[in-house]
Amino acid sequence: MRMAGKSMWGWLVCGMAFLLISCEENVNAPTLEDMEFVLEENTPAGTIIGVVAGYDMDPGQNLTYGFTAGNEEGCFALDAGGGHLSVADPTFLDYERHPDMVLEVTATDDHPKPKKTTALVTIHLKDVNEYAPVCEDQVFSLEEDPAEGDTVGTVLAHDPEPQQALLFRISAGNDLEGFRMDQQTGVLTVADPEPLRYDQHPSISLTVEVRDVHIHSRATTAVVRVDLLPASELPQTRNP
Repeated sequence: MRMAGKSMWGWLVCGMAFLLISCEENVNAPTLEDMEFVLEENTPAGTIIGVVAGYDMDPGQNLTYGFTAGNEEGCFALDAGGGHLSVADPTFLDYERHPDMVLEVTATDDHPKPKKTTALVTIHLKDVNEYAPVCEDQVFSLEEDPAEGDTVGTVLAHDPEPQQALLFRISAGNDLEGFRMDQQTGVLTVADPEPLRYDQHPSISLTVEVRDVHIHSRATTAVVRVDLLPASELPQTRNP
């Protein structure tokens, strides 16, 4: 009976030891899936973008998070314990340069023999209309008594943001309706030559609005002056 008792006790101790060893084994790596966030360009430092959230199937495991690639410029910060992703330095958050930014993030468990999982976090930058078009005041000269459709000149303008289309219109000063402007090109032409006479209006100032094509469009205005030239000042044609 004593040997049988010792045998049962031995089996019990072995079973408990096996159970302890099994509980301490790190069976599963953390689970962390790829994620995507949308962020406006030039968002200020400290702004929370989102939470990188993983989990571990092994009970009692805590996860820590960190960058393993993609944050070489230091644009982002990642809270190691909570997984909060935020803006650290907005200098390079430029849609025109980096419309999409991909970060490699690793989740590591706190087991003595830790396991880790890596996922990709993609940040899609949202374009912000940062600048209004640039258009300076301009002066054109036009012979009096022009013909309808004659070209007066082309209003020059540009937008500091690349690939930004512009729209043109006369917003003031065209009460005589003597001019029209091509909305796409900014070419100013004669609409009605009748009021464009030097003795009545030697100089006409038009206010031109230039607007960029953007969901949050911006506009600027410039004064375009058209000086009418009398016939006496026109170059004379000499016969040979």
